[in-house]
Amino acid sequence: MSPKSKTKLSPHKSLLETSRSTTTSHQDNSEEASEEQSSGSGSTIDGQDGDHPLSGVENAEELPAPEDINDNGFASSDLVNKVEELFGSYRTKCFFSKNWALREAALTKMTLLSPAIVSDTNGECAEAMCNIIESAIEDKNVQVSLAALVLLDECITGFEDIDAPASKITSLVSRIVLNLLGKLDDSKQKVVDSAELALLSLASSSCIDKTIIINGASKRVRSKDSKGGRVVKARLHFIENLATEFGDCVAWKRVVEFAKGQKAFEHKDGGVRDAAKSLIVTLVVVSSYHASLFVVFLSARFAA
Repeated sequence: MSPKSKTKLSPHKSLLETSRSTTTSHQDNSEEASEEQSSGSGSTIDGQDGDHPLSGVENAEELPAPEDINDNGFASSDLVNKVEELFGSYRTKCFFSKNWALREAALTKMTLLSPAIVSDTNGECAEAMCNIIESAIEDKNVQVSLAALVLLDECITGFEDIDAPASKITSLVSRIVLNLLGKLDDSKQKVVDSAELALLSLASSSCIDKTIIINGASKRVRSKDSKGGRVVKARLHFIENLATEFGDCVAWKRVVEFAKGQKAFEHKDGGVRDAAKSLIVTLVVVSSYHASLFVVFLSARFAA
């Protein structure tokens, strides 16, 4: 993936479709979704004009009707109100349903509707959309979490299209970034791959300051998480990918201090040591500060 102003996470959609095909193409449904949203009436939002509220989602009519939303602590009244205002009662019930297939279907429908919503509200929906995405990314069901990342990508593209201020969008996605960084050491490779793709896509966006991702990735890992090596190794691999994509935008001094601070060069886990050395080699290749980094590389090479 090369840096560019607008990035479409087709790899995410491929991941989603590999395990369970859930949607028809956005191209086939974008016109329908736009017309549905532009009507602006609550009845149309809920699909009460004859269309199913989840129209455009594959096998939507075969899904059960969602149950009422219970006050169980998971669905805050504020978030419920935000979702309902944008997507109507039926889809809100699906989003908060105990049935993961309904939650996934709701996110897929939101993805179809999001271009029109972002455009019609001129980005005023950004906070609500990020709240929705943040909540769904934390879902324990992998399919639901992946569907949230597809929605994230579609929203970011929409924010780019309206030239949303980078300061605003960067702030709104800050907790999403932290959540995704925490998934880089997940035991499921699909989760790791999708989190990394999402983070690289965010860093490539014109409406997000990539520094928030670079600094977050190189923030010191807690002692209890660093002992086993899994978290540190995952961070080092990701930082190397950031360096490959964005070159000198990745502050090499901060990265080297991170590696040293985590004792990566002399870590008991050989995978961590190898990841640290590989990162330094990549920094040497992509950075304009070759001489300083080469000294670091030599030191790292003979440290183990």
